[in-house]
Amino acid sequence: MIRDSSTKILIWLSNIELNKLLSDIDKLNITKDCKDDLKLTVRTARDFLNENELSDWQKSYLQNALLPMIDASAKFPPSGILRGHVTVYGQYDECMLVRQQLPNSKRSITGSYVRIFIDKNLRSYDAKDACKLHQYGTGDPSFDICIPSSCDHYQTLITLSRSLIRYNDSTPVCTVKQASVRFRPIDYKTWIVTAVIGVIVLIALLATIWDLQSIYCDSKYDRLKIEETACWFRCFMAFSVIQNTKDIFKISSNNSNKLGQIGPIHFMRFVSMVWVIYGHATAGYMLFSSNILDSKEAFKNLTTQFMANAFFSVDTFFFMSGLLVSYVWFKEYRRDWKKAMSPITWLMFYIHRLIRLSPPYYIVIAFYSFVFKSLLVHTPLILTTVHENCEQSWWINYLYINNYIDHSNQCYLISWYLATDFQLHIFTPLLLIPLALKPILGYVIIGLILSFSTVANLITVYKEYFPPTDFFAGAMDPRMGSFNRYSLLIYQAPWIRCQSYIIGILTGYLFQTVKKLHIPKLINIFCWIASILSGVLLIVSLRDWIGYDIVMDLSLRAIYSAFSKLLWCTAVAYIVIACFYGYGGPINDLMSLSVWKPLGRLSYCTYLVHLTVIIFLLCIGVNAFSFSSITHTFFIFTLPCCILSWFFAYWLSILFELPASKIELILFGRTNHKIYEADPRQEIQPTEEQLHPVINCWKKSTKIEVKKDDQKKGQRNANTDVIQTPIEMSSPVPESEGRGAFRKLFMKLGEKVGTVKISELSQEYLDRAKETDAYKEILCKLSESIMHVMQQNPKLVPEAESKMEFDCPPNQDPMELLAISLGAMRENFSTHIAALETCIDTCTKLATLHRSYRKRGRRALHFIRTFINVDYELVKRREEMDFARHEYANNPTEPKKESCDKAVAKFNEQSEEVFKALGTIQFKKEKHRLELIKVLDEMRKYHTNAATECFRVCKAKW
Repeated sequence: MIRDSSTKILIWLSNIELNKLLSDIDKLNITKDCKDDLKLTVRTARDFLNENELSDWQKSYLQNALLPMIDASAKFPPSGILRGHVTVYGQYDECMLVRQQLPNSKRSITGSYVRIFIDKNLRSYDAKDACKLHQYGTGDPSFDICIPSSCDHYQTLITLSRSLIRYNDSTPVCTVKQASVRFRPIDYKTWIVTAVIGVIVLIALLATIWDLQSIYCDSKYDRLKIEETACWFRCFMAFSVIQNTKDIFKISSNNSNKLGQIGPIHFMRFVSMVWVIYGHATAGYMLFSSNILDSKEAFKNLTTQFMANAFFSVDTFFFMSGLLVSYVWFKEYRRDWKKAMSPITWLMFYIHRLIRLSPPYYIVIAFYSFVFKSLLVHTPLILTTVHENCEQSWWINYLYINNYIDHSNQCYLISWYLATDFQLHIFTPLLLIPLALKPILGYVIIGLILSFSTVANLITVYKEYFPPTDFFAGAMDPRMGSFNRYSLLIYQAPWIRCQSYIIGILTGYLFQTVKKLHIPKLINIFCWIASILSGVLLIVSLRDWIGYDIVMDLSLRAIYSAFSKLLWCTAVAYIVIACFYGYGGPINDLMSLSVWKPLGRLSYCTYLVHLTVIIFLLCIGVNAFSFSSITHTFFIFTLPCCILSWFFAYWLSILFELPASKIELILFGRTNHKIYEADPRQEIQPTEEQLHPVINCWKKSTKIEVKKDDQKKGQRNANTDVIQTPIEMSSPVPESEGRGAFRKLFMKLGEKVGTVKISELSQEYLDRAKETDAYKEILCKLSESIMHVMQQNPKLVPEAESKMEFDCPPNQDPMELLAISLGAMRENFSTHIAALETCIDTCTKLATLHRSYRKRGRRALHFIRTFINVDYELVKRREEMDFARHEYANNPTEPKKESCDKAVAKFNEQSEEVFKALGTIQFKKEKHRLELIKVLDEMRKYHTNAATECFRVCKAKW
């Protein structure tokens, strides 16, 4: 059964001179076990070929070990070499099943799967320019063999292969890779990262358990007490899986496709992210397929150009980043320009960006560098020659400079985007401030930067002979140097990528400065067609270069590289503008569906994890795969990558991204309306200096600032929700100016960590302030309801802190629009022209009455609205006093003592004023009643006059 022709063919295919091999093995400097196993293997094969009588053990070894190892090794010549099949695969599973007990020994012979890389020109490994292997081993000739595991050591393997594999007296073996060896060893770094992740998971588990028991065990009272008095508890509950999941999947009842809302933003994020994964996953699948040249044929098809030009998805992300930064900042600037321009605001502009982006990014880099690669073992398809760049360069990623420093050895390839985006974010104030102060100057600066970027792109492509895009399989100019230089100087360079970012900034600026934009129907249709058509043409115009290996003219390459991003983002900008101003139609309805919100919120974390998911799915394969088509690859590989990427992004978001965001809000106190709550469970022991009408005691604070009910809750729209997603969130945080701002920030941080003694407010003051606050809350709701009635449009109702100057633009009042429409119908009512003129005159008067009524009504509510927005100065004085006391305690000098005494005197003075104000609340309430009566009287006058005009119209003869 054993000595059949098939087994002899397998032995013959090994193509080894066995007698010579025995003598060569004796001369090798390898381990004794490896040498003994190899000799045993060769002797058994020789006896079998010579048809010598085999012992029972040899027969068993032949069938259970020798023949399977030969059968599991690569065979020559393989098929498909001309189609790129230069990696000759073996059979991994068959090799791993090899097991034979050695006679008179406790040791067994088992199979080990190894890949040998050789120079593509069969030059000796030590020759000049030899063995320049691709980073991922793609396109490098290699073959797999199955050998005894006793020889599975790198030095043994390299000695064996270079001694036994020769070509014309040269040794073309470059390196070897073992399937049994991890990509990196498990070491202390692995355990540190694992421990950090484990601690976070444990905290999240405990927070979730607390959340569950508080929901189902009726312990809301105890939970409320802890939440109101302990900063650490709020930070702890930021890790609750239940609450974070609700935040991700929260879909507001307000439609996000309303006029004045950036409804499509979540859809754009989702589609762009799918496009990124589509490009990376398909490229990876092609690179490691056994017929890589067949995959190249697929790019001759127009539809596959969307994969080849997936780079525009990155430009879309840059556009959205600039759009949201500009939109949020100018919103804050219009609300309070002094706060928006203060130094502390700009400081928080950067700190906030770091805090929001870094936690999930850092943990992904650490996990990929020290845990994920340590788990990669027994990956026969991806036995690459990839270098361990992360061991030395992970810290460069943490500083967001990996697109410059040690660029050719980047740790996590996709992280360049975060570095480039953060660098653009650093220089954003240079654009925002001129646009805010002097728009003309801002336009000039933006024009100069765009011109510089475009010219730099043209010159760089001309000088370096670069391709038009980053596509790896296009026909390259032979004069071009290293492709890494293209990534450094063009693809990842912020001075080139700023084009997309700046267009986003201009779009956000437009949204905040032009509240209504009229676009004629024909122009809108033309712009929609032009935008879609230009985007499609940009994608498919490189088919000849991509699919047919036609080297593009250098001028065309430079023009495409320099202007394609501008044209693409201009097209995307018009689509967003049309949807924002109500000219999106059914397309806006589709893109603004609420179903896209959770997917869009997870886009940042999805971007971070998708490369790891792609590598994992490629590595878990055992058998070689062939590329069939782009569609086939999408469904069997890209789609699973998308699903798993969003799945792991969900966990990354709820464990790291959202908790970090919530803790930032807690520590930095990014709220405008705060009250200080006393802990009812704390016993107060007053001393002499604590006898104060407002202050109870000095103590290390365990208090936190509790938010008031958000008075603007009903007015929030999808834009606010959009900004909460992490990848583009760049909102500056309004704070007070100068040293006062620094003191405020210091006091917030000191209070949270318990290092600053905070004076506690007396219960009497808290009770009286609580009553006043409750009255203000009721008054606020009442005034907003009245404003709704007066404005007759919820969008025109001002926010609590605004100046209530909202009104319809000229000729935009409903009655004015009706008068204009009736005027256009004069020719159709020639027989009733007098009645028509009466209607037009009435509409005009009603519009005038309406505007006058709203104006007088707003003025009538002025005192009420002012009262609602008045913040007591007492809190500010208390912070100044506590800060002065803290400085004096740390540095007890005479100037510090004087400052402290002054701060205490100011606080005492202000506390008396506050009590006086609280004592006059009844008089203010009476004035508020008079204002309400005045508003109602204005309503009566308006409706009486409106009824008179309507009656006059009814008497007109038609």
